[in-house]
Amino acid sequence: MNIYFKIAGYMLVLGAIVAFLFICFPKSSKELKEEARKKGNG
Repeated sequence: MNIYFKIAGYMLVLGAIVAFLFICFPKSSKELKEEARKKGNG
């Protein structure tokens, strides 16, 4: 296979995963950061 096709495939997969996460969990990043701080402090 061509290297460019592999790179394009990985880019599409990563883009789809990131978009899915942003759509399903728009506020999860902030919540996860807060939980991580709580766990680290407590």
